[in-house]
Formats: sequence, structure tokens, C-alpha cells
Amino acid sequence: MRDIYLYEDCDVLKNLLNIRDKALLDKAEADYVTYRLKEIAINSFAKITIMLLFFRCNDIPFRITDSG
Repeated sequence: MRDIYLYEDCDVLKNLLNIRDKALLDKAEADYVTYRLKEIAINSFAKITIMLLFFRCNDIPFRITDSG
């Protein structure tokens, strides 16, 4: 029985980009993950920067503590 999650003509998972070449799909997935990780890092940095500026502008002491 054929896996319903694979394209019928190859052993590649069905995907939104309709890529049927395994190596090309691996590259596309890696590129997308890299893009999203950069986006998360940039957004996280921006949020931390804004938070630190808020504390500094309002003379609120700010300490980073280990919660573990």
C-alpha cells in the first residue's frame, strides 16, 4: 500500500512548494528554517532592547537572574 503523504511518482513528502526532488526539498526546508530562526532572533533582540530602554528611561532597576 502506498503512503498517502508521498507523491505518487516519487518518495518525497507532499509539500506546499510542490517540490518532488528530495535534495531540493531538503535545501528549501533548510533555507526556510534559517530564515525563520533569523527572524525570531531579530524580533527577540528588538523586544529585549525595547524592554531595556523602557526600564532605563523609567529608572527601574533591571537584573537578570537565573530562574533554574
